[in-house]
Amino acid sequence: MRVIRHEPSGWFLVEESKRFLLDVNCSHGGVSYDFAMELSDAEVNEYSRQGIKFISELAEQIQYSGPGVHGSKSSFRDRLLAGPRREKMNTVIATWLKEQKSAF
Repeated sequence: MRVIRHEPSGWFLVEESKRFLLDVNCSHGGVSYDFAMELSDAEVNEYSRQGIKFISELAEQIQYSGPGVHGSKSSFRDRLLAGPRREKMNTVIATWLKEQKSAF
């Protein structure tokens, strides 16, 4: 598992054995949270076709849909990544951030 793309204060794209995980920083008023999910095959195809533009637009859709807001009807809500994969993703992102900070 490794970070392959990053938009500061926006999102991280992580690759895991030819699968892609997206961690989006969502903010709604005074509430902020991270929402992580695995990209579907269709989303992976669009990423292959459009590149980073697609990931930025997808992250924006996730953010505005409010998947972590109580009562949300977001189509992404049921795709929340949790458990050991999420924990590993958090560790990979934290390690990557420390490495980036050390590089400066």
